Amino acid sequence: MDEWIVIRAGGRPMWSFRAERIFAEPTEHCAAPAWVVPQDILHWTGHVRFNDREPKYKLWYEVELTKLDRTFKGWYKASLLD
Repeated sequence: MDEWIVIRAGGRPMWSFRAERIFAEPTEHCAAPAWVVPQDILHWTGHVRFNDREPKYKLWYEVELTKLDRTFKGWYKASLLD
């Protein structure tokens, strides 16, 4: 339900608790096109994926980050976002 509300509203701004990578897929075992620092504002698209193969971070949010005039889109560990 929360995911549906966010998608209908056009996304939601989120902040990271620590510096971390945005991954191309919802797993730590793939390319990471961008880094996020706590001062960055991520735009959560509303999409969520559960990856039961990951040992620690199983829930992932799809996010967009605009930094240095470039937009990066990828997956972020849900438990590190507020």
